[in-house]
Amino acid sequence: MGFQSIVGQESTKNYLIQSIQTNRVGHAYIFDGQEGSGKKTIAHAFAKAVLCQQFQSDACGKCPACLKVDSNNHPDLKFIKREKLHIVDEQIEAMQQDLSLRPYESQRKIYIIEDADTMTDRAQNRLLKTLEEPPQYALILLLSANVYRFLPTIRSRCQIIKLNRIPFAQIEDYLERV
Repeated sequence: MGFQSIVGQESTKNYLIQSIQTNRVGHAYIFDGQEGSGKKTIAHAFAKAVLCQQFQSDACGKCPACLKVDSNNHPDLKFIKREKLHIVDEQIEAMQQDLSLRPYESQRKIYIIEDADTMTDRAQNRLLKTLEEPPQYALILLLSANVYRFLPTIRSRCQIIKLNRIPFAQIEDYLERV
């Protein structure tokens, strides 16, 4: 799935595409929005586009990197999900250890942290060390339903992308066209 298949969030998609085209991809983003706003879908499309070997205005969907992302098999794209109620310190520590190794196949190593706003304070403080001095190849995407659950120091070191719910009429229109 690339940017073209995502309904809505046009300004966000354009911003992310332009950041890739101008080689100005940051090291950390917070995708913030209600459930159903498409945070995970946009983050996944962004990661795929960054890893794509033939990117122009979207991921090609055909190169080896795109095929591996689509099959959840790309060695430089990792997902972190919460254990029970929270993302804990040990998960961030494991990410940091993995991040100390250079990317295997691409120029970037990407981590998508789902429900990142459930991180414990200890985990956030550990993550802060990485955000302050990230490796050049790191890209960390934090998915959040409430950006204010992050420590202010985390928010200040990330680009915050606010996603709004997609209007029902826009979804309905898309479904009629498909």
